[in-house]
Amino acid sequence: MEQQALELKKIFNGMIDSFGLNHARVYYILISSEVKTAKQLVQETGINQATVYAVLRELIKWDLIQQSNTNPASYYIGNPMKTFEKQVRKKEKIITGKRKLLEDLIASDVDESEKYLIKIGKGEQTKLVNVLTNKELRYREEMVKVRDSLDKMLRAAPVKEKVSPLYSTYRK
Repeated sequence: MEQQALELKKIFNGMIDSFGLNHARVYYILISSEVKTAKQLVQETGINQATVYAVLRELIKWDLIQQSNTNPASYYIGNPMKTFEKQVRKKEKIITGKRKLLEDLIASDVDESEKYLIKIGKGEQTKLVNVLTNKELRYREEMVKVRDSLDKMLRAAPVKEKVSPLYSTYRK
């Protein structure tokens, strides 16, 4: 059982941060049987009762196991593969959210006028598009922000006088 528990710990490593060896031992017993009580889990794992109850609470909180409404309570895993896939989807959702935060952080670090582009599509209206995310700006507040940034840049830009080439030669 110890080798299988170590393998389970490796499998859940990175998916559930606090998944330890005691979690893996209890989880393995529940995978290999239909239903167990806490007392049976204490006997089969060799882990003390208080720790088994703490591990069971965490496994339930992480949606890895279920608890029956019987007295005494029994614990079981409905479908281990579905349970694992559910954990994978949760992690993917977290990663997607963090990716969005990173994109927003990168986008906010660029000067406002540098991160937008005006696109004119075939038969479409002119669009203001964020270059980094390739998403069209649709909200007035975003467009006003870009306009103000561009106005600020234009005011700060040096003004070049239009000088006639003839005038410059006679001016000397």
